[in-house]
Amino acid sequence: MRTGSDPHGFAYDRTMVSWREFTESAPQFAATVRIGLESGPYALLGSIRSDGFPRISGVIVTFSDHELWVGMPADSIKTGDLAREPRMSLHSSVSASPTAQGDVKLHGRAVVVSEDDAEFVRFVDAVGRDVPPDTLAVFRIDVHDAAQVRLSEARDRHLIESWRAGQRGTLTRQDHP
Repeated sequence: MRTGSDPHGFAYDRTMVSWREFTESAPQFAATVRIGLESGPYALLGSIRSDGFPRISGVIVTFSDHELWVGMPADSIKTGDLAREPRMSLHSSVSASPTAQGDVKLHGRAVVVSEDDAEFVRFVDAVGRDVPPDTLAVFRIDVHDAAQVRLSEARDRHLIESWRAGQRGTLTRQDHP
């Protein structure tokens, strides 16, 4: 397992896998994470600002060709965040009422996809509309870990299912709210 540190000295594990590798490792859980990220009009993207503090922004996630992508305006602040520091989080839309689906979250790295890359064309095809390349920034998301938190059927505890790169299958634990 490779580790590194960020500019602030915090150690972190850099093991990442593609969305395809995640779905091969934990297919049912990857499907749950995908449903969660696609459940609302936007997912929440957590990026790291230039001062080291977090930023939360709404983004549309796109799944196609066994990849997970996010696209955003090329000149947006969140684009600059990800270009400078690719570590990020995606979180499902948050509902005011608890659901059986619960919340899902994913941590990973945003990899810039150049407009000259065939992957950029696949992204544009997947979103189903023509977008001038100079107005759009596209990032492929490599996955470090993912989790789902939901209420038990009795609504008396949280059920937490998680997966991490390099792990086959998922781990489940219970916690009292």
